[in-house]
Amino acid sequence: MSLDSAKVPTLSKCLGAAHLLIAALAYLVVQLPEGLGGSGRALFGGLLGLNALGLWWSGRNDASLRDFHFVVGAASILLVAPISVAEVHDVQRYLWDGALAASGVDPYRVAPNDLAAETLRAIWPTPEEHAEYVTLYPPGAVALFAFASLGGIAGAPWIWKGLVVCAALGALALAKRKLTSKSEALLFLSPLLTFEVALGTHLDVLVGAVCLLAFVAVEDRRYFVGGLLVGLGVLLKFVPALMMIPFLMRASWRGRRRLAFASVAAVVAGYGLAFMLDFVPLGSVPVFFEKWRFGAPAFSLLEHFCEDDALLISAAIGGVLIAMLMWWSARFPNDARVYAWALALPFVAAPVVFPWYLVPAALLLGVRSSGWLLGWVVAAPLTYEVVDRFEIDGSWEPATWPLVGIAMSILLGFALERLAQNQSAKRTSTR
Repeated sequence: MSLDSAKVPTLSKCLGAAHLLIAALAYLVVQLPEGLGGSGRALFGGLLGLNALGLWWSGRNDASLRDFHFVVGAASILLVAPISVAEVHDVQRYLWDGALAASGVDPYRVAPNDLAAETLRAIWPTPEEHAEYVTLYPPGAVALFAFASLGGIAGAPWIWKGLVVCAALGALALAKRKLTSKSEALLFLSPLLTFEVALGTHLDVLVGAVCLLAFVAVEDRRYFVGGLLVGLGVLLKFVPALMMIPFLMRASWRGRRRLAFASVAAVVAGYGLAFMLDFVPLGSVPVFFEKWRFGAPAFSLLEHFCEDDALLISAAIGGVLIAMLMWWSARFPNDARVYAWALALPFVAAPVVFPWYLVPAALLLGVRSSGWLLGWVVAAPLTYEVVDRFEIDGSWEPATWPLVGIAMSILLGFALERLAQNQSAKRTSTR
């Protein structure tokens, strides 16, 4: 890699410096007093997203800025890597599930407040809001949690953070080596990726890295490897299975067989091993989707008008969206947006959309940008406003205005993309 700073425009340098300064604000966000943590996170995520969009847009037609965007993205991740995540509730839950599994206890049967977990509960902190529920993570994720928990109460959070940082930097390095689109800067500068490394360190960063690996493998026609990677992704979280739609619709007949066989074999092997250990994978997934409502503009509107049938209707809408994805994948085989769409469309109709759920889709935006999805990624951190009240009195009462903001951002992104496409078509027709 060679980066000639003299060839980087002044505007890009200023935006790059601003990106690093905004990333450094994460150190202030974690120090905010109770009642301001959510607002701080929402502001931090929004600023990071808007600056990343500006930096990408200002240099989208300049291939010479590729190295510069990569350096800025990698530097922002390394800059926030030392921030401790020991107090992050989801990380605490990861490590609790891992410690439980490492001790031979089935985390799919034993919740944190069960008597069977009393000894571990005295050692490992667990969030109060999780106390009644068994784990909902697939076996591959639990295995990673168990590995991290081997570091003990002091070292485990840093082992987990190390895994997430390596996955984030690995995704950037893979994109640098394999992607050549005008959108790759959206991956290098991904605001959700930097946000997660700084403050969340959710499993979805690793899921996104695996999805990107699977995409590269399939593009290189290594279908068996691609299938194995999709299977590995499903063992971490269920969403990567949807990448099989564009993969299967675009591959040759022989490639489809290899993809299907390898992915199914990986999933069967992972779950088979879990059953051999006397674990019963599934846990509280049904309870989660039945009880939780958060961050989903479409589902919130749907539930407002047809509360009793909202889940059934959303499932039907999800089926229609998947059918549309299949049609688009077959009808427009050169449109690489379908890879990001495959990882985002399920959440259009979902009842729960935490910001980190969009990380895998955000990484695949490095293959080709998508206006509505960009709008969603940038606005998603608005939902962190709920943390303010939660920090004060433990109440979980999400406001409506973040959903309105997300919906408007999605529509604005779609409209701007259509406008840019129409202008491009007009310029082409007049030549």
